[in-house]
This record gives sequence, structure tokens and C-alpha cells, in this order.
Amino acid sequence: MLNLVMIEIRKLKRSMFLWLIPAGTVMTAILEYGSVLYQQDHNPGSMLNWDWLVFTNFRYTTMLISPVLFALLMGYLVAKEFHEKTINTLFTYTISRVQILMAKYLVIVPVIFIFLVLGFVLTLGAGFLVDHPPLTADLLSKYVEAFLWLTLMTYAFIPIAATVSIVWKSYLASIVMGILALVCGAVFSNSPELGIVFPWSAPIVMVTGFVQTALPHSGNVDYSTGTISLAVTFLIPFIFNIFYIRRMDIDND
Repeated sequence: MLNLVMIEIRKLKRSMFLWLIPAGTVMTAILEYGSVLYQQDHNPGSMLNWDWLVFTNFRYTTMLISPVLFALLMGYLVAKEFHEKTINTLFTYTISRVQILMAKYLVIVPVIFIFLVLGFVLTLGAGFLVDHPPLTADLLSKYVEAFLWLTLMTYAFIPIAATVSIVWKSYLASIVMGILALVCGAVFSNSPELGIVFPWSAPIVMVTGFVQTALPHSGNVDYSTGTISLAVTFLIPFIFNIFYIRRMDIDND
């Protein structure tokens, strides 16, 4: 399995898609900086606190950048095998098809983590450039906990991106799915009752409890509903992919 993961890492290193990670981080930083400037101009001192800044990072990362970026990366790892017909060779190896799929899942995990860490660290660094109260150890601990939960919830969308690429054999389909998730997530997140049900908006709704001063009127969050939504989103495509790839015929076209 380790050899398979290393092979997938080398594939990513040779592609331009790996540059999407710093590009996505820079875009997130630009969006956050724009929000800070807007607040300074229109509401000086009213919302510029650590909760608001961290929540802004979580919101832009989770709803605007991650859906498309991670769907594209996962789609590339899977659909590339069909485009280049290397899937035919892979399926003739003694290595099980499920192991090949698991290697693609595993290689995207550190990629997602690096992207989220970069954005989180840049956000904390940017907080010292504006007029904020001091960042205490308690606040930092709270934000790190929220970040870890958000990262874990983001992994729930890996299998469904793989499903779209396996079935349609195209990472374009994954991009379309990511864009639809982005739009719907942004709409549903405005309502905690609806946002907690829709998987792509559930993570940002669930972490609002860590940054309540950023959303003082968000109300109580139904964590059980959000957990079920994310679990279903992860498990059903995950199981489907295993059965589907086992029964998939070699493409001779």
C-alpha cells in the first residue's frame, strides 16, 4: 500500500495540479484581506475580533475554495487513469483494485491537510497586522480544535468526488460537482436549520459554536444532524466505489 501511495504522490508532483494548493491558499488570503478592508471601512472596530477573522477563514476555505479544489484534485487522480488508459494496466496487476482506490484516497489526505494548515496559519498571522485584541492561549486552543474538526469533516467529501470521476470517467464532472456544492453550500449556510442538513454547508455551521461572537444570532446547532449528514455523504459513496470498481470491466476502446 505504501508503494502505491508513493506512486500517486509522484504523479501529483509531476502535474500542474499540485500548484492548486498554494494558488488556493493565496486566493483564500486575498478574500479574507478583502473582507478585513471592507469591515474596517464600513464598520470600524465593530467586528474585527479573532472570532470573526478565524470564522472568515473557515467560511471561505470550506465553502468557496475547498469544494472545487478538492473535487478537481480527486477527479484528476481518478479520471487521469481513464483518459490515459492506464486503468487497463492497473486492473491487470495482482494488486487489488480496492487497494489502488485506497491509495488515491490516502494521497489526498495530506494534500488537504497542508492546504488547510497554510490557510489557517496565514489567517493567524494576518490577525497581528490589524487591530485585534491579544490572541490568548485559550483562544488559540479553541481555534485549533475548531480547525481540526473542520479538517476531519472536509475528508467526508473525498469518496463522492471519486464516485463522480469513476462513473463519468472525467475530472470535468468532478469540477461541476464542486461548483454545484459551492453554490448550494453558500445558499444553505445562511440558514442553520437547512445548512446543517446539506453536507457541504454542515461543517461551517457546526464550527460556529467555536466562534459565536462572529455569528451572535446563529442559534443552537444540531450537531447530531450534521454528523449524520456527513457520515452518510462519506459512507455511501465509499461503499459504492468499492463494489463498483470491483465489478468494472477493463476498457478496451
